[in-house]
Amino acid sequence: MVPFLEWAIERWSVGGGTVGSVSAGMNFRPPATATLVRDPEGTEHAVDGDQPFLATATAGLYQVLADDSVLDAIPVNPPARESDLTPAPAREVRRAIPGTRDVVDEASSWPRHIFRAGRGPEPWRPIALLILGLLIVETVVAASRTLRPRPGGTAPNPAAGG
Repeated sequence: MVPFLEWAIERWSVGGGTVGSVSAGMNFRPPATATLVRDPEGTEHAVDGDQPFLATATAGLYQVLADDSVLDAIPVNPPARESDLTPAPAREVRRAIPGTRDVVDEASSWPRHIFRAGRGPEPWRPIALLILGLLIVETVVAASRTLRPRPGGTAPNPAAGG
């Protein structure tokens, strides 16, 4: 085909010169003036503007460059099947993750399954009682030291500093 005709048909049939969005693993055709394509990891790939760019294995933003200037940024999205949030059946989960004992199907049964082991009495009450007891003992000891008479027979005078 005549290069001008090919360019006109490709660019105008997709609605302009820019590529919309590409799925990972699919190719895109960079502009004819492109010399490099920088992938999301920062690796630069030399390209010929007449050939499609094939190295779109990872999702991310691919920058199309002509020498040092950025011509275009093309988003490469993960495949749609990776975004499917439909829960897998319990049989498939057990097969994919060996050693799985329980598979929780409903959100209301999470607490029962998560806290099956390792749930004991809460330690804050004994710790609070221990701290309160230490504070009481410290207060009694401090009070008994200040009220004890000195060996000379006089009580300590707090205003005099001793």
